[in-house]
Amino acid sequence: MNFLGHDVVLATDASSLVRIGAAIPDLWPLLPRRPLPMVIVRELEASPMAAAREVGLGLASHLRADAVFHRHPAFHERMDLLRPRVRELWPGARDPELVAHVLIEMLLDRWLMAGDSTLLTRYYGAFRRDQRDFAASMAASDEASRAALGEVLERFVSSRMLVQYGNADGLVARLVRALGRIPRFFRDPPVESRLAERVDAWSREIEGGFDELLGFVRAALQKERATVRPA
Repeated sequence: MNFLGHDVVLATDASSLVRIGAAIPDLWPLLPRRPLPMVIVRELEASPMAAAREVGLGLASHLRADAVFHRHPAFHERMDLLRPRVRELWPGARDPELVAHVLIEMLLDRWLMAGDSTLLTRYYGAFRRDQRDFAASMAASDEASRAALGEVLERFVSSRMLVQYGNADGLVARLVRALGRIPRFFRDPPVESRLAERVDAWSREIEGGFDELLGFVRAALQKERATVRPA
């Protein structure tokens, strides 16, 4: 799941710190030292500070939501659909599976934005400076990474990069940029215009099951929250 997907499956009364925490695992790869996810989560869950536990709740929600989402048959059906098309249009990608995976998640966020014109404004509104600085201080394992996470969150908010998902060219540009951070991922870069030409059609093909996917994840998280009592 991508950023908005992780946000909309949270409890409706989730705090800003929970919402920021739910975004952070997708930003960990940008840090100089990526933390061990469950080590961070367990430390925060055991913290005497309620605010730290909220960040941990967001991190844990992200990890659990991904696990549920990626096991659902509807996700695998969409992977089977897009994988060969990616391989055809981007033969220089070393891992068409990963391209299809990330693309589905980005298209899910795009679908959410299209269905609610106020979603992005509400989403970014949770990332207040004091809240994201605190979350950054809690969700990394060393001082350099905590400082880097604060900077990454600042760029994430100031760039409003999710706006780019709203059109095919912007979404493909973000896709290629994200995958380009993986060392030696490209044998050859894609022809972005060819991918962008197909994005709208692919989105229409797969979006019909997005409600089911999100409902399944939301129900799993609600069930888990019901069995866990706050410390």
